[in-house]
Amino acid sequence: VRNEQTKPELSTNEIIALFEKGATIGFANAFRQLGHVYNAGKRVPQDLALSKSYYRQAFRAFERDDSEGDPQATYTLYVCYFNGEGVQKDIQKAIACLLKAAERDYPDALVRLGDALREGNRGMAIDYERAEGYYKRAIALGREGVQARLHLLHIAMKKDRR
Repeated sequence: VRNEQTKPELSTNEIIALFEKGATIGFANAFRQLGHVYNAGKRVPQDLALSKSYYRQAFRAFERDDSEGDPQATYTLYVCYFNGEGVQKDIQKAIACLLKAAERDYPDALVRLGDALREGNRGMAIDYERAEGYYKRAIALGREGVQARLHLLHIAMKKDRR
């Protein structure tokens, strides 16, 4: 018989209180999560003005963390620019942040760049060799689930050689 300990479920109010506590100490992801909560309006009344405010605060906090060399913050700035969260949508700036996060060996950035180069999207032209390099770096850093993407890349490479 398996003895699994289950964690108690937190209420929506408890979750929001935890995010708000994180936001009071400047935790960037707490601001962003609050932005998501009020943007979606699934467990709380939708409040787009409040959501926008939280997204702006998140963006500023991620900029601060990026300037301190945090590659996850740099990657999240890419997401913010790409989706227009807390900032005007700007694909060029998004790609610049994505490349910077990849230069800092942030695995998610490496995978996203590999995907963009394999598929020729997100403002990038198809470049299978570069995509392969980003995937291999992500694998070397221990990022799981990249082997399947590498396999898809190899299929695309073979198909293009025909």
